[in-house]
Parts: sequence; C-alpha cells; structure tokens
Amino acid sequence: MGQVIDVYKHSARVMLLSDKEHAISVRIERTGMRGIVAGTGDSGRLAMQYVPNTADIKVGDRLISSGLGEQFPAGYPVGIVTAIARHGSGEFASIDVKPLAQLEGGHHVVVLFSEPLAMEQPYATS
Repeated sequence: MGQVIDVYKHSARVMLLSDKEHAISVRIERTGMRGIVAGTGDSGRLAMQYVPNTADIKVGDRLISSGLGEQFPAGYPVGIVTAIARHGSGEFASIDVKPLAQLEGGHHVVVLFSEPLAMEQPYATS
C-alpha cells in the first residue's frame, strides 16, 4: 500500500503508492525487466516511468517489487499494466498501471519491519 513515514504513540502515517511523491522499484514478472512505478495522485492509477518505446512490455503484465533500494522486500505484487502508449517522437512509452492494493478502502494493513541489528558485545577475557 505504501511506506510508513511517521510513527506516533497510537498511530502512524503512511504515504500511499499513489501519492505523487512516491515511487517504487519494480520488476515485470514475465520478462524480469526492471523499472520505476510512481504515484499519480489518483488512487486507481500509477505510472511506470522511463520505459523505452522498444521495451517488451504488454497490457496485463504483472509488476512486483524488485527489492532494489531496500525500501520494500522483493516479490510483493504492485500492479497490473493497463495501458501503453508508444510515442514515435519520444524515447519513452507512457504506461498506466492499476495498483493491486485497494488504496481507497483499506483500513487495516500489515506492517513489515526488520529487527534492529544487535550490537556486538566484546568477548570477556579471563
């Protein structure tokens, strides 16, 4: 759904994937090609950015998190490609993605976190 950006005593603030300030590294499940999906401000539409016009991408392709940047674990479903517009004059295609998470109706989420690294204790010498 997004990323926790503030934590309070009894709540937290989450930036949704659809926020214009949010982006996530993804991988096309079918081909393994990597890319960036960014929020558009519309909870029902994301945009895949910087994809060359010649890239092997199709409507219906499933996008999963790549794990790059270590903000999201690899392999989590992100969205489905819903539209591709290849422009003859530009080098990049315009690609619309429908998020798989229900960004408008979710009231409960699972928060994934890792344990802090344990501080190594020096060995006692006798």
